[in-house]
Amino acid sequence: MLMSCLLALTSMTAISLAQQLCSGTPCVTTWHNDLNRTGWQPDEALLTAAPNQPGTVNQSTFGLLYQWKPANYGIVYAQPLAVSQVPVSGCTPPNCPNVVFVATEQDMLYAFNATSSSGATIWPALNLAGYLNGTYVNCASNPQPNWSVCTGKTEEGSSTPFSKIDVGVTGTPVIDPTTNTLYVVAAVEISNVVNYYLFAVDITSGIVKAYTQIAGSVPGSQTPPTPKCTTGGTGTTQTFDNSHIQRSGLLLLNGIVYVSFAPLPEASESGWMFGYWLSVTDGSNYNLSQASAFSSTPHGTGGGIWGSGAAPASINGDIFVATGNGTFDLRQNPADVDAGDSLLNLQPPTPPYTLLTISDFFTPYDVFSYDNNVGLCYNDEDFGSGGVLLPPNFTYKNSGTCSAGCSVAITADKQSNLYVMDQDDLGGPNAGTAALAAPTTFSASPLRRYPRTTQPKATGPAPPTGSTELITGSTIRPR
Repeated sequence: MLMSCLLALTSMTAISLAQQLCSGTPCVTTWHNDLNRTGWQPDEALLTAAPNQPGTVNQSTFGLLYQWKPANYGIVYAQPLAVSQVPVSGCTPPNCPNVVFVATEQDMLYAFNATSSSGATIWPALNLAGYLNGTYVNCASNPQPNWSVCTGKTEEGSSTPFSKIDVGVTGTPVIDPTTNTLYVVAAVEISNVVNYYLFAVDITSGIVKAYTQIAGSVPGSQTPPTPKCTTGGTGTTQTFDNSHIQRSGLLLLNGIVYVSFAPLPEASESGWMFGYWLSVTDGSNYNLSQASAFSSTPHGTGGGIWGSGAAPASINGDIFVATGNGTFDLRQNPADVDAGDSLLNLQPPTPPYTLLTISDFFTPYDVFSYDNNVGLCYNDEDFGSGGVLLPPNFTYKNSGTCSAGCSVAITADKQSNLYVMDQDDLGGPNAGTAALAAPTTFSASPLRRYPRTTQPKATGPAPPTGSTELITGSTIRPR
């Protein structure tokens, strides 16, 4: 089991973004704490390394207080979230509970009282699938559910990572403290059919405000091309289906909740991102409406949004996300829009809501040349195996175009490369060449190199002059 208990340590600490959203009280409302995805707690006040200070961290003063073990209600892939002073019925701040929210692969949502050593919850556990008179997906059952996430094969021909486990809530939820709403996506099986549903849950009561089945379509090819990694197919509209895994954390940006998907098996369909917004219809009834839709490879295959569970990053209203192995032909011709193995800067739509659009991108130089011109996609060497990090209050300087300082975006791939790019000019491809170049903003010298844990395949030509700086480390897998 990946996680069978939740550990309570000696402090619930503060983070700058969550403090703003939670009006000065400590909160963890999203994957890795903030929209930059830093996992950083710059305003930590209780846990310090300074000797003779309250909260000093050492082996005698910091450790396990207690643990909660929900019995047989599913493993946990999603990151737990936390909110201080949740205004449940009957309490008055500052005497309201601090709450830790945990979602499991059996579609269970818990709201644990963070100061209760007995694992008490502030409201009864919410069975998301049961709310719809359905069940979570038991991929280990015999016979297996007729769902590709359970029965499909990976690019290497082995069973999918989910073939022997339960599948329910996989991606990390997100909380909007301004409306006391937690958004969570669950895979639900109803009458032998699996679909994904987005729930909006009141964190003070566990009451479901609204839910909707995730569905949508974009201009593209309904029938994927053959072979994989190519472009074409038939039809004029690509429609989302259930042959996907919702691995990535949810993003809440300007009132819109963004939900990302990766196809599984990866060569079968495309990567997707949907946006939804919660509205009040008559003062007390809520409704979830679709605000946007996006397919990473509308005329191809693959391009899943994995990120090892990372939520898309955002700064200044832009969305940064990396895609996995898939068709790539982006902007080689005016009508080409397939963006596998790329880092994308997506522009959210403005009312009236429309499609998410790609405003900038970066694709590694060896997308076609890797392994003696076989390419990344055919080798299952996902560029998007790691999430995207947007370091705040940091600028990179060099003697070239970044002499005045550039804000950077950082991501990692399955070849163990760590890429550092200019947020304002990701680089794109070199026009008119088959082998794509990295951004010219940074020098060709690596920042640093670590020994590989595996021997790389021949990757074709070396990175061109002016390529993105990279760190080589251990192999990263996008699961």
